[in-house]
Amino acid sequence: MFAGALTQNSFIHSLYSIDPKWTSSYIAGIDLSYRFYRFHRLPVDLELDVTVAKRFGDDRQWDVGAIPMLRWREFPWNDLLYTNFRIGLLGASYVTGVSPWELHWAGNTHGSRYLNYLSVELDFKPSRGSDLEGFIRLHHRSGIFGLVNDTHGGSTYMTTGVRWPF
Repeated sequence: MFAGALTQNSFIHSLYSIDPKWTSSYIAGIDLSYRFYRFHRLPVDLELDVTVAKRFGDDRQWDVGAIPMLRWREFPWNDLLYTNFRIGLLGASYVTGVSPWELHWAGNTHGSRYLNYLSVELDFKPSRGSDLEGFIRLHHRSGIFGLVNDTHGGSTYMTTGVRWPF
């Protein structure tokens, strides 16, 4: 499960901003992850994420996405706080309506319900064997500079959540 808020910052600026500018649009949802491959010689997993979320506040759309993710599992401080980094660059995103924010930045008059889904995430566990995992994620939809449906803009939600296996 996760929840977050829409930032006015660009995706790149959201990666390093310590003082993001927020809008009155929020997101909450569930995320199902499936590890489909674990490299044996590298600390890397390949996973598939499927997300279903509801936007609320200034926006009122449903947001559905699927994305292959790469998980890096090794950091020098993992004995103190087990940390993973996850990234997915090319995914599929569908919303039930084009939000005013995305339409404003679309570079066209219609926006798009279908866009690329990009996700960058840091995951934290108390220990390697713990089932409970917390995360901080950038949930980004983008037209990839006009490559998807002639849409140049998108949206970036900064989210936090928890994950556990079942």
